[in-house]
Amino acid sequence: MYMNFEIRALPIAEIGTDCYQRDKYPERVDAISKSFDERLVDPPKVCWRDGVWECWNGHHTLNVLRGLGYTHVDCIITEVETTQEAALLYTRHNNGGFRKSLTPTEDFSGRRVAEDEVIRH
Repeated sequence: MYMNFEIRALPIAEIGTDCYQRDKYPERVDAISKSFDERLVDPPKVCWRDGVWECWNGHHTLNVLRGLGYTHVDCIITEVETTQEAALLYTRHNNGGFRKSLTPTEDFSGRRVAEDEVIRH
């Protein structure tokens, strides 16, 4: 079985977003920027359509990276033929259980193993 996508570094300035994504929340971008750790970045998901790169998931990530001065980002490039298909993928990705929050027990367990200061107090 083969997954049909490619990972490639793209210039952030050349990646656009579309109208179906949630609003950009400056406070969210600021909060992410303040605790930014590039090891935790999920690559934006993009497609090439109508002569431009379109981000169908990850526009907050792009805005954080722009604000921090990054010029390129590794992206997951997928084949998406229409705006409707991209909007459906965006909705499924964000509502389909792909980003299930950790339970308090799972969070505590991870922090315990990491010897996080939050649980030492």
